[in-house]
Amino acid sequence: MGKRTLAFLAALLLFPTLTGCGKPGGAKIKGPAKPRSGAVEKEPVRSTAPREPRPASVPRPAPKAFDSPKEAWLAYKACMETEDWGGIWELLSKEGREEVKEDLKPLADTWRKSDPGDVEPDTGKTYGELQAMGWKEVWNVGMKAASAQLLGALRPKSWKFEKEWIDGEQGEVAYRNHEGERRSFEFVKEGGGWKLNGVKHLPCHRE
Repeated sequence: MGKRTLAFLAALLLFPTLTGCGKPGGAKIKGPAKPRSGAVEKEPVRSTAPREPRPASVPRPAPKAFDSPKEAWLAYKACMETEDWGGIWELLSKEGREEVKEDLKPLADTWRKSDPGDVEPDTGKTYGELQAMGWKEVWNVGMKAASAQLLGALRPKSWKFEKEWIDGEQGEVAYRNHEGERRSFEFVKEGGGWKLNGVKHLPCHRE
């Protein structure tokens, strides 16, 4: 189970699932992933066990509204460098979060089918604890478990901004990774600011 957790979270960021993005004529903004033909769509993680009341806490400040795709990309880069997975979740657009949820469903389903009393080796939590989590918690716990592998492969401190494009309420940022490869992220204007529209590191074909 542990190797599956790490492999799944690594694939979430390392391997793009969409081709043809970033071609001249505007950024192609992704919507929620659709289940393949004949596949049964899985339900989100649910638990029948009552949850303990959460202690009172200081309200978290509202996420900043970024004025440009570049500004939002720089915030994402900073979150990657500091392993602020919750911060990345806040940077995601509504469609971006739906895409992440779809990508996480097979992993969450594996957790749900496991014995609640057993411990998942990568996260250090019991499967019962994992089964009771919402999607943001699944993202945070999973990314924390896979952080060493992800950061070792992606090396975000070496990323170099190259160019941004804005096409109405859609945007794209091109950058160079640690190997000098040209990659891009897609953005959408939402709620008065720019949001990251997915976490895949996609090839950039725009000039």
